[in-house]
Amino acid sequence: MLREFDLAETEVHVPGAKRGDGLEILHGRAAALLAFDKPNDAIQDLDRLTSIRPGFGPAKMLRADARERLGQFDQAARDCLLASRAMVQSKDNTEYFERLQSTVAMGQHFVRETLADAGERERVFEVTGEGIARRREIDLADLLQDGSSRKREAIAMIKKTRELLEKDRLDYEAGRILDIDSAKQKRERARATAEKSRTARLERRRQEEAELKARREAEARRKEEEKKQKETDMQLMEAELMAAEEASQRTSEAKAAAKAAEAAAAEAEDEAELAELLASRRGRSRQRER
Repeated sequence: MLREFDLAETEVHVPGAKRGDGLEILHGRAAALLAFDKPNDAIQDLDRLTSIRPGFGPAKMLRADARERLGQFDQAARDCLLASRAMVQSKDNTEYFERLQSTVAMGQHFVRETLADAGERERVFEVTGEGIARRREIDLADLLQDGSSRKREAIAMIKKTRELLEKDRLDYEAGRILDIDSAKQKRERARATAEKSRTARLERRRQEEAELKARREAEARRKEEEKKQKETDMQLMEAELMAAEEASQRTSEAKAAAKAAEAAAAEAEDEAELAELLASRRGRSRQRER
Protein backbone atom coordinates (compact mmCIF):
# COMPACT_ATOMS: atom_id res chain seq x y z
CA MET A 1 0.00 0.00 0.00
CA LEU A 2 1.22 3.49 -0.78
CA ARG A 3 2.37 5.36 2.28
CA GLU A 4 -0.23 7.73 3.69
CA PHE A 5 2.27 10.47 4.36
CA ASP A 6 3.15 10.54 0.66
CA LEU A 7 -0.22 12.17 0.10
CA ALA A 8 0.59 14.86 2.61
CA GLU A 9 3.82 15.55 0.75
CA THR A 10 2.02 16.34 -2.53
CA GLU A 11 1.76 19.95 -3.63
CA VAL A 12 -1.46 21.45 -2.21
CA HIS A 13 -1.11 24.86 -3.83
CA VAL A 14 -3.28 25.23 -6.95
CA PRO A 15 -1.58 27.40 -9.59
CA GLY A 16 -3.81 30.23 -10.69
CA ALA A 17 -6.33 29.67 -7.91
CA LYS A 18 -7.79 32.71 -6.24
CA ARG A 19 -8.16 33.00 -2.51
CA GLY A 20 -11.65 31.91 -1.53
CA ASP A 21 -12.47 29.81 -4.62
CA GLY A 22 -12.13 26.57 -2.56
CA LEU A 23 -9.68 24.74 -4.86
CA GLU A 24 -6.95 24.35 -2.24
CA ILE A 25 -9.55 23.23 0.28
CA LEU A 26 -10.89 20.58 -2.12
CA HIS A 27 -7.40 19.31 -2.88
CA GLY A 28 -6.38 19.14 0.80
CA ARG A 29 -9.63 17.48 1.82
CA ALA A 30 -9.30 14.90 -0.97
CA ALA A 31 -5.75 14.09 0.16
CA ALA A 32 -6.98 13.69 3.75
CA LEU A 33 -9.89 11.45 2.69
CA LEU A 34 -7.56 9.29 0.67
CA ALA A 35 -5.19 9.06 3.62
CA PHE A 36 -8.11 7.77 5.72
CA ASP A 37 -8.91 5.17 3.02
CA LYS A 38 -12.03 6.89 1.69
CA PRO A 39 -11.35 6.90 -2.04
CA ASN A 40 -14.99 7.42 -3.12
CA ASP A 41 -15.32 10.62 -1.12
CA ALA A 42 -11.92 11.76 -2.35
CA ILE A 43 -12.96 11.20 -5.99
CA GLN A 44 -16.03 13.41 -5.51
CA ASP A 45 -13.86 16.35 -4.37
CA LEU A 46 -11.30 15.69 -7.10
CA ASP A 47 -13.99 15.53 -9.81
CA ARG A 48 -15.25 18.93 -8.68
CA LEU A 49 -11.71 20.32 -8.61
CA THR A 50 -10.87 19.05 -12.12
CA SER A 51 -14.15 20.39 -13.48
CA ILE A 52 -13.19 23.84 -12.20
CA ARG A 53 -9.53 23.59 -13.29
CA PRO A 54 -9.03 20.76 -15.80
CA GLY A 55 -5.29 21.29 -16.19
CA PHE A 56 -4.41 20.77 -12.52
CA GLY A 57 -2.11 17.71 -12.50
CA PRO A 58 -1.92 16.96 -8.72
CA ALA A 59 -5.70 16.43 -8.62
CA LYS A 60 -5.48 13.87 -11.43
CA MET A 61 -2.62 12.12 -9.62
CA LEU A 62 -4.68 11.85 -6.42
CA ARG A 63 -7.70 10.65 -8.40
CA ALA A 64 -5.52 7.99 -10.04
CA ASP A 65 -4.52 6.79 -6.58
CA ALA A 66 -8.14 6.71 -5.44
CA ARG A 67 -9.28 4.78 -8.54
CA GLU A 68 -6.41 2.35 -8.15
CA ARG A 69 -7.64 1.59 -4.62
CA LEU A 70 -11.13 0.97 -6.00
CA GLY A 71 -9.76 -1.38 -8.65
CA GLN A 72 -10.49 1.00 -11.54
CA PHE A 73 -7.08 0.41 -13.06
CA ASP A 74 -7.80 1.57 -16.62
CA GLN A 75 -9.27 4.84 -15.36
CA ALA A 76 -6.37 5.21 -12.94
CA ALA A 77 -3.90 4.71 -15.81
CA ARG A 78 -5.69 7.41 -17.80
CA ASP A 79 -5.49 9.82 -14.86
CA CYS A 80 -1.76 9.00 -14.47
CA LEU A 81 -1.23 9.88 -18.13
CA LEU A 82 -3.13 13.15 -17.78
CA ALA A 83 -1.26 13.99 -14.57
CA SER A 84 2.13 13.36 -16.18
CA ARG A 85 1.23 15.75 -19.00
CA ALA A 86 -0.22 18.45 -16.76
CA MET A 87 2.30 18.83 -13.94
CA VAL A 88 5.99 19.28 -13.33
CA GLN A 89 7.13 16.58 -10.93
CA SER A 90 9.12 17.45 -7.85
CA LYS A 91 11.59 14.96 -6.41
CA ASP A 92 9.19 13.67 -3.71
CA ASN A 93 6.17 13.56 -6.03
CA THR A 94 8.19 11.80 -8.72
CA GLU A 95 8.92 8.88 -6.39
CA TYR A 96 5.27 8.73 -5.28
CA PHE A 97 4.02 9.02 -8.88
CA GLU A 98 6.35 6.30 -10.17
CA ARG A 99 5.17 3.89 -7.48
CA LEU A 100 1.55 4.75 -8.32
CA GLN A 101 2.11 4.08 -12.04
CA SER A 102 3.83 0.78 -11.23
CA THR A 103 0.94 -0.32 -9.00
CA VAL A 104 -1.67 0.65 -11.60
CA ALA A 105 0.20 -1.19 -14.35
CA MET A 106 0.48 -4.27 -12.13
CA GLY A 107 -3.27 -4.14 -11.44
CA GLN A 108 -4.11 -3.82 -15.13
CA HIS A 109 -1.88 -6.76 -15.99
CA PHE A 110 -3.30 -8.95 -13.23
CA VAL A 111 -6.92 -8.18 -14.09
CA ARG A 112 -6.39 -8.89 -17.78
CA GLU A 113 -4.46 -12.08 -17.13
CA THR A 114 -7.12 -13.46 -14.76
CA LEU A 115 -10.07 -12.12 -16.84
CA ALA A 116 -11.44 -10.77 -13.58
CA ASP A 117 -12.95 -7.80 -15.37
CA ALA A 118 -14.36 -9.58 -18.40
CA GLY A 119 -17.47 -7.84 -19.66
CA GLU A 120 -16.95 -4.86 -17.40
CA ARG A 121 -13.48 -3.76 -18.47
CA GLU A 122 -14.58 -0.57 -20.17
CA ARG A 123 -17.42 0.24 -17.78
CA VAL A 124 -17.03 3.48 -15.85
CA PHE A 125 -19.23 4.08 -12.85
CA GLU A 126 -20.05 7.61 -11.79
CA VAL A 127 -19.36 8.29 -8.14
CA THR A 128 -23.00 9.05 -7.41
CA GLY A 129 -25.74 7.21 -5.63
CA GLU A 130 -26.98 5.71 -8.93
CA GLY A 131 -23.49 4.72 -10.05
CA ILE A 132 -22.68 3.03 -6.74
CA ALA A 133 -26.05 1.23 -6.78
CA ARG A 134 -25.37 0.00 -10.33
CA ARG A 135 -21.96 -1.27 -9.31
CA ARG A 136 -23.45 -3.16 -6.38
CA GLU A 137 -26.09 -4.71 -8.65
CA ILE A 138 -23.34 -6.03 -10.92
CA ASP A 139 -21.37 -7.36 -7.94
CA LEU A 140 -24.52 -9.10 -6.61
CA ALA A 141 -25.18 -10.60 -10.03
CA ASP A 142 -21.63 -11.97 -10.07
CA LEU A 143 -22.16 -13.41 -6.59
CA LEU A 144 -25.41 -15.11 -7.61
CA GLN A 145 -23.86 -16.51 -10.76
CA ASP A 146 -20.38 -17.57 -9.59
CA GLY A 147 -20.74 -17.58 -5.84
CA SER A 148 -18.04 -14.93 -5.56
CA SER A 149 -16.91 -11.76 -7.24
CA ARG A 150 -13.77 -12.36 -9.29
CA LYS A 151 -13.14 -8.67 -9.50
CA ARG A 152 -13.32 -8.30 -5.75
CA GLU A 153 -11.01 -11.28 -5.31
CA ALA A 154 -8.61 -9.77 -7.83
CA ILE A 155 -8.68 -6.43 -6.02
CA ALA A 156 -8.10 -8.17 -2.69
CA MET A 157 -5.20 -10.12 -4.16
CA ILE A 158 -3.73 -7.00 -5.70
CA LYS A 159 -4.14 -5.18 -2.41
CA LYS A 160 -2.39 -8.02 -0.60
CA THR A 161 0.38 -8.04 -3.21
CA ARG A 162 0.68 -4.29 -2.89
CA GLU A 163 0.93 -4.57 0.89
CA LEU A 164 3.61 -7.25 0.56
CA LEU A 165 5.52 -5.08 -1.89
CA GLU A 166 5.21 -2.13 0.46
CA LYS A 167 6.37 -4.30 3.35
CA ASP A 168 9.35 -5.44 1.29
CA ARG A 169 10.07 -1.81 0.41
CA LEU A 170 9.87 -0.75 4.05
CA ASP A 171 12.10 -3.67 5.04
CA TYR A 172 14.52 -2.65 2.32
CA GLU A 173 14.43 0.95 3.54
CA ALA A 174 14.99 -0.21 7.12
CA GLY A 175 17.86 -2.42 5.98
CA ARG A 176 19.28 0.44 3.94
CA ILE A 177 19.07 2.73 6.96
CA LEU A 178 20.80 0.08 9.07
CA ASP A 179 23.46 -0.30 6.38
CA ILE A 180 23.91 3.47 6.28
CA ASP A 181 24.17 3.61 10.08
CA SER A 182 26.61 0.71 10.05
CA ALA A 183 28.64 2.40 7.32
CA LYS A 184 28.62 5.64 9.34
CA GLN A 185 29.77 3.78 12.44
CA LYS A 186 32.51 2.03 10.47
CA ARG A 187 33.52 5.36 8.99
CA GLU A 188 33.62 6.94 12.45
CA ARG A 189 35.64 4.00 13.81
CA ALA A 190 37.99 4.20 10.83
CA ARG A 191 38.27 7.94 11.32
CA ALA A 192 38.97 7.48 15.04
CA THR A 193 41.53 4.77 14.26
CA ALA A 194 43.16 6.98 11.63
CA GLU A 195 43.22 9.92 14.05
CA LYS A 196 44.69 7.71 16.77
CA SER A 197 47.28 6.36 14.34
CA ARG A 198 48.09 9.90 13.16
CA THR A 199 48.45 11.07 16.77
CA ALA A 200 50.70 8.08 17.53
CA ARG A 201 52.80 8.82 14.44
CA LEU A 202 53.14 12.46 15.44
CA GLU A 203 54.11 11.44 18.96
CA ARG A 204 56.69 8.96 17.63
CA ARG A 205 58.00 11.63 15.30
CA ARG A 206 58.30 14.10 18.17
CA GLN A 207 60.09 11.48 20.26
CA GLU A 208 62.44 10.64 17.38
CA GLU A 209 63.14 14.32 16.80
CA ALA A 210 63.80 14.82 20.52
CA GLU A 211 66.11 11.77 20.59
CA LEU A 212 67.90 12.97 17.45
CA LYS A 213 68.31 16.42 18.96
CA ALA A 214 69.62 14.89 22.18
CA ARG A 215 72.06 12.71 20.22
CA ARG A 216 73.24 15.70 18.21
CA GLU A 217 73.71 17.77 21.36
CA ALA A 218 75.59 14.89 23.02
CA GLU A 219 77.75 14.50 19.91
CA ALA A 220 78.43 18.23 19.86
CA ARG A 221 79.36 18.14 23.56
CA ARG A 222 81.60 15.12 22.99
CA LYS A 223 83.36 16.83 20.10
CA GLU A 224 83.77 19.99 22.18
CA GLU A 225 85.21 17.98 25.05
CA GLU A 226 87.54 16.15 22.65
CA LYS A 227 88.63 19.48 21.22
CA LYS A 228 89.32 20.84 24.70
CA GLN A 229 91.14 17.62 25.63
CA LYS A 230 93.29 17.88 22.50
CA GLU A 231 94.09 21.50 23.31
CA THR A 232 94.98 20.48 26.86
CA ASP A 233 97.13 17.60 25.60
CA MET A 234 98.87 19.94 23.16
CA GLN A 235 99.54 22.41 25.94
CA LEU A 236 100.89 19.60 28.14
CA MET A 237 103.08 18.34 25.29
CA GLU A 238 104.38 21.83 24.63
CA ALA A 239 105.10 22.29 28.34
CA GLU A 240 106.85 18.92 28.48
CA LEU A 241 108.89 19.77 25.40
CA MET A 242 109.88 23.11 26.84
CA ALA A 243 110.78 21.45 30.13
CA ALA A 244 112.80 18.82 28.31
CA GLU A 245 114.56 21.48 26.26
CA GLU A 246 115.32 23.46 29.40
CA ALA A 247 116.58 20.35 31.15
CA SER A 248 118.69 19.42 28.15
CA GLN A 249 120.04 22.94 28.00
CA ARG A 250 120.84 22.89 31.70
CA THR A 251 122.53 19.51 31.30
CA SER A 252 124.57 20.78 28.39
CA GLU A 253 125.54 23.88 30.32
CA ALA A 254 126.49 21.73 33.32
CA LYS A 255 128.57 19.46 31.11
CA ALA A 256 130.22 22.47 29.50
CA ALA A 257 130.94 23.94 32.94
CA ALA A 258 132.37 20.63 34.10
CA LYS A 259 134.57 20.41 31.04
CA ALA A 260 135.68 23.98 31.55
CA ALA A 261 136.44 23.22 35.18
CA GLU A 262 138.37 20.12 34.20
CA ALA A 263 140.26 22.10 31.57
CA ALA A 264 141.01 24.80 34.13
CA ALA A 265 142.15 22.18 36.61
CA ALA A 266 144.34 20.49 34.01
CA GLU A 267 145.77 23.85 33.03
CA ALA A 268 146.40 24.64 36.68
CA GLU A 269 148.16 21.30 37.13
CA ASP A 270 150.22 21.95 34.02
CA GLU A 271 151.15 25.39 35.33
CA ALA A 272 151.97 23.85 38.69
CA GLU A 273 154.15 21.19 37.10
CA LEU A 274 155.80 23.83 34.95
CA ALA A 275 156.42 25.96 38.00
CA GLU A 276 157.90 23.00 39.86
CA LEU A 277 160.06 22.19 36.85
CA LEU A 278 161.28 25.79 36.66
CA ALA A 279 161.93 25.81 40.38
CA SER A 280 163.85 22.59 40.12
CA ARG A 281 165.99 23.93 37.29
CA ARG A 282 166.68 27.08 39.19
CA GLY A 283 167.73 25.05 42.17
CA ARG A 284 170.12 22.97 40.12
CA SER A 285 171.53 26.07 38.50
CA ARG A 286 172.24 27.58 41.86
CA GLN A 287 173.96 24.44 43.04
CA ARG A 288 176.13 24.50 40.02
CA GLU A 289 177.04 28.08 40.59
CA ARG A 290 178.15 27.19 44.05
